[in-house]
Amino acid sequence: QDEGSSRIDVCYASFVISFDCEAEGVDDTVIIPKGTKSFSINPLNWKTDQTPASKEENLGACFTDYSGEIRTETEALCGAYIDEERGTIKITDVNQEDYPPVLSILPEGSYHIYDYEFFFRNLEKNVADRLAKYITENMPPAEEEYLSEGVDTKCVITGYSDITVYHSAWTTQKLPSIHACMSGTFTDTYEDWQKAELQMMTGNIPSYRC
Repeated sequence: QDEGSSRIDVCYASFVISFDCEAEGVDDTVIIPKGTKSFSINPLNWKTDQTPASKEENLGACFTDYSGEIRTETEALCGAYIDEERGTIKITDVNQEDYPPVLSILPEGSYHIYDYEFFFRNLEKNVADRLAKYITENMPPAEEEYLSEGVDTKCVITGYSDITVYHSAWTTQKLPSIHACMSGTFTDTYEDWQKAELQMMTGNIPSYRC
């Protein structure tokens, strides 16, 4: 945004931000089609290269119900590495048959609906570590003492991913959204969703609605 101006320049590029992981034999999904190169971060060791993470680095896989309550938790359930050719996160140490794709549009071996659950405790720790680092580097000295006494971040953090916020904005404007309906595309509605995104960024429409 230019200083002293209400005008905002928005850059548009052809990319999709998503969460996804898959079995080692998978080479084609609706999320990452065959021949597509993706760029990933391994949620067990937080590396972006092919360095494998063993299942011992998995702090805990948590499987929840639709209310968010944890039903079961398993330490060291699976390992993970980034596939050199596809760039996807490959899961090791689990039986593919135990984790069916559930959604008809996903092939066998697609673990798309288990992403957060496979890496639950590692993701939770990463959020807590990042929050603690931000607070210690940005809060006034008087408040650092409070932090050093210990803050249970699980009790105070509630967040939504950037992906959810953006797609909820498009859905609010009745625009097609891959996140909302999975089969939607933006092919014929570029101008409409471009305008909606600009309105969201300027605060004229809600970015998230429960």
